[in-house]
Amino acid sequence: MKRSPIFEKDKKFEDAGATFFDIDKDKDLDLYVASGGSQFPDGSDMYADRLYINDGRGNFEAGGFFNTKSSASCVTAFDADGDGDTDIFRGGQVLFGSYPEIPRSYLLINDNGRLSDKTSDFAPILLEPGLVRSATAVDLDGDKKPELIVTGEWMPVRIFSQKNSKLEEVTSDYITAATNGWWNKIVADDIDGDGDIDLLAGNLGENYKFKASEEKPFMVYAKDFDGNGANDIFLARYLSDSLVVPIRGRECASQQIPGIANRFPTFLSFANSDLRGILGRDIEQALHYKAFMFSTAIFVNDNGKFTIKALPMEAQLSVTNAFIVGDMNGDGKKDILLAGNKFDTEVETTPADASAGLYLENLGDMKFKPVAPAKSGFFVPYNVKDLCMIGNMILVASNNDRLRIYQVSLKPNTPLTAYR
Repeated sequence: MKRSPIFEKDKKFEDAGATFFDIDKDKDLDLYVASGGSQFPDGSDMYADRLYINDGRGNFEAGGFFNTKSSASCVTAFDADGDGDTDIFRGGQVLFGSYPEIPRSYLLINDNGRLSDKTSDFAPILLEPGLVRSATAVDLDGDKKPELIVTGEWMPVRIFSQKNSKLEEVTSDYITAATNGWWNKIVADDIDGDGDIDLLAGNLGENYKFKASEEKPFMVYAKDFDGNGANDIFLARYLSDSLVVPIRGRECASQQIPGIANRFPTFLSFANSDLRGILGRDIEQALHYKAFMFSTAIFVNDNGKFTIKALPMEAQLSVTNAFIVGDMNGDGKKDILLAGNKFDTEVETTPADASAGLYLENLGDMKFKPVAPAKSGFFVPYNVKDLCMIGNMILVASNNDRLRIYQVSLKPNTPLTAYR
């Protein structure tokens, strides 16, 4: 395969999100690529996004850099201001050395083929919407204007709509449940074929040592508790209805804050204290977020209101990072492929590697039958970060790994064919 010189020139950047869209209305697709990673401080030139212009023959030329200053996670192209051209939402996912502080996100408005940062003017609510991991845009209410749907780590699923010449949050119009989770992917499609848009949301899964519910949320507290200039992070859970304790034990906690070992000389004294007793009054000034659900789920659209339904147990075995919605067996109903895992975990937490990918056959009435990989042919036990369907080909992208391709036959009871 011939490599493009312009892409080779920019290979120093870590590509975190990309989308094709026609910025100049010349009827070919140009490419916007967002820069991410977590190894550079906020404001680094390594977070500058890039635009590549299509010459109409599939050759790309440099279209300029954008003065984006945060680490990106995703890019979504849609008409944000209703003027008929395509704009860009660019989600920010992390601040170097300051997790879980919220990074900057961007709304870039297209003005005659030039993108400019208009977030403060047109959508100030999108300056810091959260630790964004995924976004999509689709018309939810039938007014021919797309809604922007954004979600991420410690975030709820959030929905924004064009109102009063701005993008305003309308989440409560669609979702009443507390949906804060560790969301990795959001996909919009009319899955049940009833004419309205449903949502698929990939989460941490239920087969993990961290658990969350609305009654007993999973939590994070972050602050420089010991005043040494470094951010200290404590994950916490409810041990009982009112007792909140840290996830990490005395050894890990004292490595992070050495003074803990002096104040709690024995493991028993540490175990007999709650999180407030361990961290003291500083906990009241700490950055604090909650997660209420870790299930990978479908948001079923029922007359404009979303009802949340967890996907079958087989979809909860690990982290879900990617979905494909489409008819995989030629029966006229939209099935679901999902994949994920998370190999890059910290030392006390084993990798989330229990997912081999999953084919969910649509039985109708929002019921899905998990099909084992041996029968479906879809077997991806890798560190999968995204899926893409082009025609009848499924592309599987995994971290630090090769691209894998599967072919869909569109014939009943015929497994996918893997290309090596």
